[in-house]
Amino acid sequence: MVAFFLSATALARTPAEVPLADFFRIPSLRSPVLSPDGSRIAAVVAGAQGRAVLTVAEVNTPGKRVGVARFHDADVGQVWWVNDRRLVFSASVSQSVQGTQFTDGLYAVDADGENYVWLVGRSTGDESKGTIGSAPLRWNHRLARTLRDGSDDIIVHRLNFLDGAYDFGSTSVLRLNTRTRATRSLVGDEPRRVIEWVLNADNEALAAQSFDRSSGQATVLWRQNPATPWTELARYDLFTPGPEQLSPLGVLP
Repeated sequence: MVAFFLSATALARTPAEVPLADFFRIPSLRSPVLSPDGSRIAAVVAGAQGRAVLTVAEVNTPGKRVGVARFHDADVGQVWWVNDRRLVFSASVSQSVQGTQFTDGLYAVDADGENYVWLVGRSTGDESKGTIGSAPLRWNHRLARTLRDGSDDIIVHRLNFLDGAYDFGSTSVLRLNTRTRATRSLVGDEPRRVIEWVLNADNEALAAQSFDRSSGQATVLWRQNPATPWTELARYDLFTPGPEQLSPLGVLP
């Protein structure tokens, strides 16, 4: 057995104080994400102006990062590859006054920094900026998943509490093109009051969970394929669920 002894001086030594600014400093590098083909790495790094910016580097030369997106008034947040050449990312303002930013928004850009598109606004006034063709979607759209099917499309959820939606608080699932902002619904026969959708590997909505605010009842729905009608799998009280509670997580092949 080997024994180790510390001197009284070592035990009494006070660790160096960490500068307060270090707690608020932008990390030098975070969130590295590999492209689907494995040729590039996207990462968020600290920019010269004190903001987090989006960079891309070839795998063979990871030290040669090229800046592809930055903001003068916000930090790049999370990053996702849409395909081998296109990225989507969020942005946030950590110093913003509470309530002025509803979401992190959503943006798209090519891996070389070209074809930048503002997809989803961060606050109520963003959708009125620019022309009809360049204004982002309203802030009630949220990224659900990337497709990885080679297209420039992603899946988003639209929270239906604006524009007098017939089901206040429900959610619709849409396919969004990251170059044109064009959207189309993935479900032509949406059930009422759906708050959560579950898609299969082919991006077909085959399971859903709805919630009736008046009764407090949650309902789980399922269908075999998009051409078949929705059927009820379970119904239970959302606030006091019993053994009949069922929460769909995914759809197997």
